[in-house]
Amino acid sequence: MIAIAFQFNPIEVNPMANEKLFQLTEEDKEKYRKLINSIDLKTQKIIINIAVQKIREIVKNNINEVEAQLVKDIMQLIGLIETFPGLTDHMKQRIIFALTYFCDENDEIPDFIPDIGYLDDASVAQWIVNGILLELPPPTKA
Repeated sequence: MIAIAFQFNPIEVNPMANEKLFQLTEEDKEKYRKLINSIDLKTQKIIINIAVQKIREIVKNNINEVEAQLVKDIMQLIGLIETFPGLTDHMKQRIIFALTYFCDENDEIPDFIPDIGYLDDASVAQWIVNGILLELPPPTKA
């Protein structure tokens, strides 16, 4: 289990870095679903370690609101896959896909482009987080 605490101060997002500028289409989602089905769960630990390192690099600088939400979503996905025993293999594949997408510097919008490089990563992470959370059983009261 990886336990990490990050402290960062998001800056106001540049008007160009509006997540509405990059939305996943049904065509995108279908393409990603095919990739998700090919994810090898044996890569889980390696991908998580790479994602954690990338987050550490991102939060060293001032980050915008989109990047702050992306970091939150990625950490939530890591937390889910490491601590939730009821995840199906397909849920795990979806999480690993989102983490892999995040780790890829040269995805749909290359990450090095200031202010907008993480818009696609944020959209993918949010899509996966929302889907997984809808499928989890409600928490039980002790």
